Amino acid sequence: MSANDLTLVRGKVLLVDDDDLGREIGRAMLENAGLEVSEASNGAEAVEKVSGEDFDLVFMDIQMPVMDGLSATCAIRHLDKAGIENLPIIAMSGDIYAETWNGSLTAGMNGYIIKPIALEDLYAELQRWLPEGTPQQSQQPRLREQTEAEEFEFLLSGTDVKMGMCRAGDDRSTYVRLLKKFVDQFADTEQNLRQEIKSGNKRAAIFRVHTLKGVAGNLGANKLFKLSRDLEHQLKKDEKLTKLEAFFLEHTDFVSRIQALPAEQEEPPTQVDNEGSIEGLRTFLEQLLGPLQKFQVKETKTIVEKLQAQIWPEPYALELKKLKTLIDRYQFIAAVEKVKQVLTEIKR
Repeated sequence: MSANDLTLVRGKVLLVDDDDLGREIGRAMLENAGLEVSEASNGAEAVEKVSGEDFDLVFMDIQMPVMDGLSATCAIRHLDKAGIENLPIIAMSGDIYAETWNGSLTAGMNGYIIKPIALEDLYAELQRWLPEGTPQQSQQPRLREQTEAEEFEFLLSGTDVKMGMCRAGDDRSTYVRLLKKFVDQFADTEQNLRQEIKSGNKRAAIFRVHTLKGVAGNLGANKLFKLSRDLEHQLKKDEKLTKLEAFFLEHTDFVSRIQALPAEQEEPPTQVDNEGSIEGLRTFLEQLLGPLQKFQVKETKTIVEKLQAQIWPEPYALELKKLKTLIDRYQFIAAVEKVKQVLTEIKR
């Protein structure tokens, strides 16, 4: 499934995951579906956020420090807050075992998604629990994008680049940035993991492999994901670590392939007249109306950035500031009305 094939949904979602890179990937997928996304890095933060804010849906990682997802869900269900028993909470975990699924149900969760998250599974949960938005028209990738993807797959041999880029919102630059973050975060994995195993720090070793497993899967590094999953299982069961050396070899190879990627070429800045005209403003607003009505987040933000790059005459500057605030808060329906209001004033 392409990111362009989904039916958009509306709502405010809390994404709970202890890994920064995992949350960034999750945010990209959720925002691409038209959602407002808030984040928490552990269960305790999630309980605090749900206590103070209203959410339509929660995606809750199970294995986290400070407070795990099961404990956080129990705490949320016991909050003194109207309607809290009806808040959908979806478990996220790389474990495929029945006891994990059953434990999440017992804790008060409503669903379960296996990591790495398949887009079909994510969209099924979104459409199950949230109201529908406007269908987004499917678009065929441009020839240049297809060529880049093919070159990319060659450079990252063995990686499911198409799936990784899809999770990154079909944006090559975002995907490359996430790959580089993987290197920054996990470059010292072999050194640290060997030390943890040698010193008998089993808990730290399991957590390290578990975290890497989730991110590798989301980036499309399927072989590294499978080796991580097998190694994590061996660590948990105190089995002989037959997958350890293969895991290190694949990890080193994946990091090397990322480091060998050519530097991204930045798009030259668009030359615009800093003094915006009334006619130019009308053109921008008419372009903005369609993406707003379809809840197309990326397209909306791109047009807004161009709007912000110019100086507009009063009183339109103030109205555009109000418009940006509405869009930043994902109040797209109100933003549509604001655009129509300004267009009416321009035409007078």
